[in-house]
Amino acid sequence: PTPTQHSEPTPTQQSEPTLTTHSLGKHRRMKCENLSLQRTKKVRNDSSEATGHLIPRLASPSAIEQYACYLKSVYVKQKLPMYDKLPQLKMKKYIKLALIGKDDIAPEEADEFTQSTIRGNIHDITRKKQPMTFDQIAQLEDGSEPKCILIEGAPGIGKSTFSWKLSRKWGKGKILQQYQLLVMLRLRDNRVRRATDVLHLFRHPDMVTQEAAAKEIVRRRGKGLLLLLEGFDELPADLRLEDSLFMRIITGLELPEATVMITSRPSASGLLMATCRNDISQHIEIIGFTPEDVQCYITTAFEDNPSLQSGLQEYLS
Repeated sequence: PTPTQHSEPTPTQQSEPTLTTHSLGKHRRMKCENLSLQRTKKVRNDSSEATGHLIPRLASPSAIEQYACYLKSVYVKQKLPMYDKLPQLKMKKYIKLALIGKDDIAPEEADEFTQSTIRGNIHDITRKKQPMTFDQIAQLEDGSEPKCILIEGAPGIGKSTFSWKLSRKWGKGKILQQYQLLVMLRLRDNRVRRATDVLHLFRHPDMVTQEAAAKEIVRRRGKGLLLLLEGFDELPADLRLEDSLFMRIITGLELPEATVMITSRPSASGLLMATCRNDISQHIEIIGFTPEDVQCYITTAFEDNPSLQSGLQEYLS
């Protein structure tokens, strides 16, 4: 481009917004700065005591509020995993969940719903279950705040999609609004793995805001924070040791007032169950598509190609 021209990045040049690499655009900065307008304090004007008039005094947003604003903007804009590799259907994207009980049961003793979640492989969880919705996550019967939430699911069942949808719904203000912050950490990310101090886990494009927010989170001992650890099964063995940063967080030695949510394959969560089973407030399974759901997807995705429908159905059967 010439000096008087400005080229706009194409969609393929724009990077996917992530917690650790995304930069706020000008409009996002303005959005966060506008928090100050929402936090206007009404105070009496000394020069108008007699009239009792009130004038606004603007208060700057705190580092935590700026950090929350940044996280929400990232989560709302991030794309669904595998978005570009699947047919884009005009269907509601949903994830089926089951709340897992504490007692083991024999498969033949399970009720109809529990039996529908058992597929005869090493990833089966043979405990009594009941269906649940996203709105019930982190909602306990006694009204207390959950300490640890374990989300399990077989490989490819949708654990990353679950994390995407959960953070997105929080960012839109639809669920989990009791938490001022929801911080999702993808444990396959080397930048996350290299963290040696809890302060290093909280990223923001502005270093001053990042440092101030991280220190405030630690000062609060994690109160008001939902920390989503996505992909525990992808952590190397040395980072699952008792004295590792992530295990100290999970067991409450770090950020003891936070709620920690962990996604994992069932085959890799034995350590979690042995280490903090008594602290697991909710145990949830992502149960994926039933045969009826698969049939619905195929029929809708390939409605203009009956031969492809029948071929895929035959292959899956």
